[in-house]
Amino acid sequence: MKRITSGLAFWIIVAGAVGFTASAATVTEVKPGVFFRVTDQGCNNGWIIFQDYVLVIDSNIPNEAVRVIEDIHKTTDKPIRFVFDTHHHWDHSYGNALFVREGATVVAQRLCAEKLKTMDAEFTGFMESNDANKPFKDLGLAHASLVFDDRMVFDDGTRRVELLYYGHGHTAGDAVAYLPKEKILFTGDSCVNGAFNYFGDAYSEKWIELLEEFEGLDVETICPGHGEKAGRDLLKTQKEYFLQLREQVQKGVDAGMSLEAIQQSIDIPLYKKWTGIDPPKDHAEHIYKEMTGLIIPWQLAELNLVEGPSPTRDTPGWTPPRKIVTRTTDEKELAALKRVAPHVEIVSVRSNREMLQAIADADGAEEPIPREIFVSAKKLRWVHSRSAGVEDVLFPDFVQSDVILTNGKATHGATIADHVLGFMLLFSKGLAAQYREQLQGRWRHVSLPPQQTLEGQTLLILGLGGIGRETARRAAGFGMKILAVDYNRGDKPHYVTYIGLPDELHGLLPRADFVLSTVPLTTQTFRYFDKDCFAKMKPSAYFINVGRGQTVNQDDLVEALKNQRIAGAALDVTDPEPLPPDHPLWTMDNVIITPHMSGRTVQTALLRKLLFRENVRRFAHGEPLLNVVDKVKGY
Repeated sequence: MKRITSGLAFWIIVAGAVGFTASAATVTEVKPGVFFRVTDQGCNNGWIIFQDYVLVIDSNIPNEAVRVIEDIHKTTDKPIRFVFDTHHHWDHSYGNALFVREGATVVAQRLCAEKLKTMDAEFTGFMESNDANKPFKDLGLAHASLVFDDRMVFDDGTRRVELLYYGHGHTAGDAVAYLPKEKILFTGDSCVNGAFNYFGDAYSEKWIELLEEFEGLDVETICPGHGEKAGRDLLKTQKEYFLQLREQVQKGVDAGMSLEAIQQSIDIPLYKKWTGIDPPKDHAEHIYKEMTGLIIPWQLAELNLVEGPSPTRDTPGWTPPRKIVTRTTDEKELAALKRVAPHVEIVSVRSNREMLQAIADADGAEEPIPREIFVSAKKLRWVHSRSAGVEDVLFPDFVQSDVILTNGKATHGATIADHVLGFMLLFSKGLAAQYREQLQGRWRHVSLPPQQTLEGQTLLILGLGGIGRETARRAAGFGMKILAVDYNRGDKPHYVTYIGLPDELHGLLPRADFVLSTVPLTTQTFRYFDKDCFAKMKPSAYFINVGRGQTVNQDDLVEALKNQRIAGAALDVTDPEPLPPDHPLWTMDNVIITPHMSGRTVQTALLRKLLFRENVRRFAHGEPLLNVVDKVKGY
């Protein structure tokens, strides 16, 4: 195997010649054309030489990236075309721009890519404060332009590299590079060799699951983000440490021990033998906070929820809250709420009558809160709705008040998206019609409308929020073309072809085979979808509504269905709810109705509970709340 010692004396940048002190690094050719670079500066790097280009693993920090680039050019004259960020941390991504200048495209998992877009200020701060990297501060942090969800493959017939994502471990957007032929795994910081484990963005329970996924791969060599390369036993060592650490912390939590006492009790000889030091106290602290709800669980972190514009403690006259009223009655959840807000009285109510009695001196409360109850709340500063729709609380008194409103946006996106895919499959494969034949005991094919695949069809989504994005992502996996209409074009997901503004709706409707409405009920969306919209749809197209029933002119929908202006409709929401027994929608063969239950799964219930808990914690400490609603806009 070839070994190279690197060092670069000078690198020419726009500003001129800048000198650097060479750092020690070792480059090993693990297999022909596959290199692994170990250094104590920034992170380890790897590169794989394809027939016509080079793929690099992690960009490192800028002053080290220039040395990495020099080392790559020592091994090949092929151009660097891709640099893959295993995760967003600065020591793995801040050098992106230097590889882009080489002609490379930055590749990252979706959550990593989204995080990178928020890190420009952090990048600038680091560059200005780090003497070795100050010369690079004007380069900027290059974001990922090639993004994937679960898997991306590079294969030119001579070499195959699979970029794989299994979930939130070290960070929310961790991904690894797997070479199945060479049996090599570049792990980033999902697996390190030695005392390099960082828990700042980690969720240890899920991290263990990732390591188990890695163990299922046919791997002989591990090239970690830090530390020396190793055999596959390193995966076992890493996992065993996490298992033992979690077990010991859990015992302490169950015994009612304080964090300090738990930290003192940790005894893991395996870690000391592996790294030469005792487990850092911050490892136990992080897991303790995971287990007691003091940090956001990984389920929420993966939703990429948006913080409010400012900490609540910045509100003029702010004081720590003393009382929060919840609709929660589960004793375990009440205990969890008290752990995250130990100095706040948590009051559980079962009815509006009890809410009226409890809310008078409450600082925060959980919706529903009718107007007649709200006017009795003299100290209320925050209201949380577990659902995404908040129209029931947007009466004038509340809208005009200073009370902050948060909601359950994004917690049910995946669940409802699954429901929508079910609707589309029922229509495309004629399954609803076939089920009616089954109930009649008939074995016959129902050919109208013709069965077809989802692949190649176009889905138009009204409202590209949590539900819309999750549906788009799933539909794209079926090979569908995705169009959308939203008030803000914003950041277009790579799996969406085009986002139009609301005034473009009529121009997009004729292009769609399925039209999905996810929009909330506001003054602007009331009966937003009407006969003019149905007239623009294809006669072969289907309408799906999982938002709010009153956003559709239901009489116009009935007429469009009766006159075969559209092929069919699937409704999880109606106007009113439930529909009267004699409503014509009940008996139409081209209509599917579900009783406003698309978001009702075990997973959604858990996410809603966790979001409320996290906002209770944030409110108690004066931190920015998640999912703050613009009360005027209604979302």
